[in-house]
Amino acid sequence: MKLFTVQLFVVVGALSAFASSIGAGSIPQSLADACPSVQVVSSSTVTVDGQEIVRQVFSCPSGNLTALAIPEASLIPSSAITERSVIEARSAAECTTPASECQCGQPAICGCFGETVGSNPSDCTALLGSLPVISSISGPTFIIQPGTVHTTSLRTCSVSFTNLGSTAEEFCWDDLGTLASNQIFCINEGGETVCAAENQRFVVHLGATV
Repeated sequence: MKLFTVQLFVVVGALSAFASSIGAGSIPQSLADACPSVQVVSSSTVTVDGQEIVRQVFSCPSGNLTALAIPEASLIPSSAITERSVIEARSAAECTTPASECQCGQPAICGCFGETVGSNPSDCTALLGSLPVISSISGPTFIIQPGTVHTTSLRTCSVSFTNLGSTAEEFCWDDLGTLASNQIFCINEGGETVCAAENQRFVVHLGATV
C-alpha cells in the first residue's frame, strides 16, 4: 500500500510543481528535473470573453512521465485524499479514433489534495467555463501523444491532461471539464483536484499556476 501512496504523490507533486510555472512561456524547472529530455511541443493562446487562455503541450521522450504508474481506484489510499469520488463511464460518442485510443468516457477516481500555493477560485471557474468555447473552436476532442502533458491555463489556475499510456490518446473537452470540476470545493479550500483513470492511462489535474 505504501508503494501506491508514493507513486500517486509523485505524480501529484510533479503536476503541482509543473503547473506552478506553466504560464511563464518556458519549460518549468520541476518538469525539467523529472524529465531531462523535456521538449515544448506547442504553445498557443485563445481569447474567451476577453480573457487570454494559454494552451501548451510538453513531451517527455525519455518516458519518465509514462513510467509513473497510477494505482487502480480501489488501491488509492483514503488517507492520501480528504475527499474522493468515482466518476462512472460516460459517452464516448465524440471520439474520432478507435476505442483503444479514445479515452473519453473512461471511469476515473478524483481526490482533493493540499497545495502549497492555492489557485484563485474565480480563475478556475472562468477557466472551466472557457472549455466549451475552446471545444467549439478547436473541435470536441484533442489528441495527446504518449509521455506528454497538455495544459490549459488562465492566470492562477491550470487544468492538465497527462498521457501515461504507451500510445496516443484522444480525450474530450467536456470530459476534461467534468473531471476537473468534480471536486471544485477543493479549489475553494486552497487545494487541488486530481483525477486518475481507472485504467491507469491518464491523469487530469486542476490547480495553481502561480
